[in-house]
This record gives sequence, structure tokens and C-alpha cells, in this order.
Amino acid sequence: MTRQRHKESGNVFVFILLGVILFGALIYTFTSSGQQGISSLTKKEAELAANEMLNYARIVEQTVNRLRAGGCAESQISFNNSVVSGYSNPNSPVDGSCEVFNQNGGGLTWQTPSETWLDSQYSAETEYGEWNFSHKNCVGNLGAVPCAQDTPSAVDLLIQLPLIKSEICESINKKVGGPIPLVDATAAHRYELADGDYTEPSTTTIIAAGISGKTTACFGADNAAPIPDGAPTFYHVLIIR
Repeated sequence: MTRQRHKESGNVFVFILLGVILFGALIYTFTSSGQQGISSLTKKEAELAANEMLNYARIVEQTVNRLRAGGCAESQISFNNSVVSGYSNPNSPVDGSCEVFNQNGGGLTWQTPSETWLDSQYSAETEYGEWNFSHKNCVGNLGAVPCAQDTPSAVDLLIQLPLIKSEICESINKKVGGPIPLVDATAAHRYELADGDYTEPSTTTIIAAGISGKTTACFGADNAAPIPDGAPTFYHVLIIR
């Protein structure tokens, strides 16, 4: 009887120990998951993230080009979608045939950026975690019309993702050539949502400095409200004008 009780006690101890180990593993999993968005990335992780972002941007560009080849004018291209509001384009056909994220048009699905791409120190910013499609910026040395103040015909159509991790920004720029530059402090950057109207009420804003002539790059914003100074932003030009 005594030997049986010792055996039962031993089994209970083993079960308790196993429970403690499993509980510890569970806590570690949740903790690691919670910290994933703020931790640094390895070189390989940053490169994979950069590839995903670049691939998505190029797919959007190909879709925009396909819609234009099908008869959609620049001003009719729409990024209206069911996830992020504000992209309604009054110039776009009501049947959705010029909408990138409509089955009647481009047929793409809106991609929500991975939390692992984002720098959580900027999580309170409105633009955090959202792709931005903007037509209020002009990238220098691209297109037929030089970037200049009050020149709406010079502004380009961009896809952007601000507030990403610097490791990804660096990986992107290694692929396209060059370090992370700052936007010229005299030429503010814009994040208005594309609505088909390329005109600017007062001035045409410019992406200048180290990314002039690049259709794709990542830069640390400078004097680029509402994005904090130095916050990395990825961009890719969808339409050069």
C-alpha cells in the first residue's frame, strides 16, 4: 500500500511539473507574439519583408497599367476599397471598371501590412499600418515635366507605406541603390488620399534630395508632417507624370 502511494505521489509530481513547463511555454509564446511588432528584425527577415512590400507595390503598378491600357484615364483610376475609407473617386465609372480593388476592375484584394513591418514607436500616428495611395508628390528627375511649385502636371501617383522598421527600409534601399536619405526640408512630403484630382490648391510638393530619379526607395521623412521627422517611409511610383 505504501509503495502504491509513493507511486501515485510521483505521478502527481510529474503531472504538476509537466503543467508548469507547458504553462511557461504558453506564456513565452504569447510574450514573443506581443513583442514581435517591436523587436528588431534579422537581416533575412528584413529582406523577406522588403521583397513582400516591393512585390505588392509592383502588382498594384501592373494593375494600374492594365486599367489604363483598357481605357481608364489617370484621373479615373480609383483605390476605393472596403477596408480603408477616403478613396472615393467621383471621376471613376460607377461600374467599378477603373477601381484597382474591385472585381469589375483590377480585381486586387487590399493587403493589410504585417505588424512585423511596422515600427511600433509610431503606433499612435494616424498613418500607422496603412498603405497610402497619393497623387500630391513629385519625384525629381522623373517624367516629362520637371518638379516645380504650382505645377500639377508634374505630380506622380505613388503607393506608400510610412512608419516601417528601419531594417526593412535599409534592405529596400540596398535593392534599389543608396542609403536612407532625408527629404529636402524645403520640399514637404504629402500623404493625401488619391481621389483622381491631381491639382494642388497652392503648391506642388516634391520628393527631392537623395531619392531624386528613383521610382522606388525608402526615406526618412524630414519636415514631412504629419509623419514624424526621421520616420522611414517606403514609396513606389505607380504613374510617372
